[in-house]
Amino acid sequence: MRLEDLKRGMRCTCRNGIEFIISSTNNREIEYLDRKHGGADGVYNINGDLTHSFFEDLDIMKVEDITLDGFKTIWERKEEKFYLRIPNTETNDFDIYLNYDKANDTYFISDNEEDIFGNVQTQFTEEEIYTLPRQIFIQGLEKVKVKWNYKI
Repeated sequence: MRLEDLKRGMRCTCRNGIEFIISSTNNREIEYLDRKHGGADGVYNINGDLTHSFFEDLDIMKVEDITLDGFKTIWERKEEKFYLRIPNTETNDFDIYLNYDKANDTYFISDNEEDIFGNVQTQFTEEEIYTLPRQIFIQGLEKVKVKWNYKI
């Protein structure tokens, strides 16, 4: 599914669980009905493949269309993402993961929390994993499947 395929009345679910009903689409923007606050709001910087340019949490993961029986799923993203965890050793009491700093194009080890500005990536697709530098090190990390929820 592409951005141009989205129509008024469809319900989208983002990676972070936020759901919204489309009011209109324009270029790289989706305007939606804000049920909680009334009126309309928008999601901006949406790419043609329904990913967000800056925040993975705003990638659209599921699209539903309205039917007489309620909403029916018409598209769902099948991509799996993984955290890359340092294998547990006797020296670390907590889990630590590979992080990618997009702004500085550098990798570092920390927790698996992405920053609120979208500058740090902690989740990787299989394709991204195989294109990371230092593959001997990367292959020694544990892949932990990211679980995400449709509902908040």
